[in-house]
Amino acid sequence: MAKVADINIDITTCIISRIASQAVSNIAPSFMGGEVVRLATLKYIGGSRDLLRPMAIILLEIILDVTVTNIPSLLISAYFIIFKRNFIFLLPLAASLYLLLSWLLSTLVLFKSNFRRHFLKLLIKFTKGMGLNINLEDSIRDLKSIIQALILGRRLIPALALSILILLLRSLTIYITCNMLGYNVDFIYSLLAYCITLSLGVIPTPGGAGGIELGASLMLKPEVVIVWRAITYYIITAISLLFLIVLVLRYHLEVEG
Repeated sequence: MAKVADINIDITTCIISRIASQAVSNIAPSFMGGEVVRLATLKYIGGSRDLLRPMAIILLEIILDVTVTNIPSLLISAYFIIFKRNFIFLLPLAASLYLLLSWLLSTLVLFKSNFRRHFLKLLIKFTKGMGLNINLEDSIRDLKSIIQALILGRRLIPALALSILILLLRSLTIYITCNMLGYNVDFIYSLLAYCITLSLGVIPTPGGAGGIELGASLMLKPEVVIVWRAITYYIITAISLLFLIVLVLRYHLEVEG
């Protein structure tokens, strides 16, 4: 996607940036914050002419990640509620609905002029008297154009495939942990458990703490949750921090060079 947006960045730096962003996501509220790392990488290492191009790429990534994770969460939650009468799954159901509808609304604001006009009117009304000079119409229109260029440049399918691959790799951590502790679960179950777990990471605590554990406990044994969380939070955070340091050093070397 960076090439289509005329951003000069290599695949190695993109991979380092993606891993490094996990460190920030794990300590920021609701698993958000890693996007800032990727945005800065595209802007300052990739040499983007403006912030709109990196923003378009990150926005498309987020929409795809939210979609591929929360649709399975929504479906499995509905299954447990309807057929198993397990109403605790109302929590991930509500969280997935919230995330999907929020990003659907954001997409409509981006691509539909009527929605965008009403949104901007509400925003201006809300910020009236705050001394803010908000003029987002041109920026949103430019952002829309860049995203359309990414889609027309046939980058949507590879980006979707990457989101699915990341989801599968993260689900693999649950599968490995379960089998390591002697619980014979198949990969599909691990995948669905991960989607349920991640949906509840929306709560505004560092790395979604509390919500992640609650989501995992709905489908996994307590000892699995403890070991899996230790691996995916503490160990992964430590590893990704090293990648973040590498990314910062790489930026300084390029600036000095």
